[in-house]
Amino acid sequence: MKDLKKVLALGMIALFTCYSGFAQDDEETLEDPITVIGTYDGFDDDMYSFIIANGDDDEESLFFDYVNDDVLAAFDLQSQKLVGKKFQVTYTEIMEIEEDEDGEEVEYTKRTIISLKPVK
Repeated sequence: MKDLKKVLALGMIALFTCYSGFAQDDEETLEDPITVIGTYDGFDDDMYSFIIANGDDDEESLFFDYVNDDVLAAFDLQSQKLVGKKFQVTYTEIMEIEEDEDGEEVEYTKRTIISLKPVK
């Protein structure tokens, strides 16, 4: 009976380990943290937006899905008070794979702000 319990316990551990490996394939960190200077453009549709200069006097909007709790505690990004203010934004990117309504796999880049510092 003890041997059966050991075998079942090892089987459960092996199954969990295999599942964890598959789950990690659906989410992959793309690179080390990235730091840019951007102007806060506001919070809309559950996304935080910054306008970033991308060279040649062109600008692009960079959207963030998540913000670390310590950053949210320091800055009220859901208010209008910070719109138009310039920040040094440090963030990470994670690639997620999800199924669309047709059952096709689609890759999404999810960005998380990990540090925010005002720039004068």
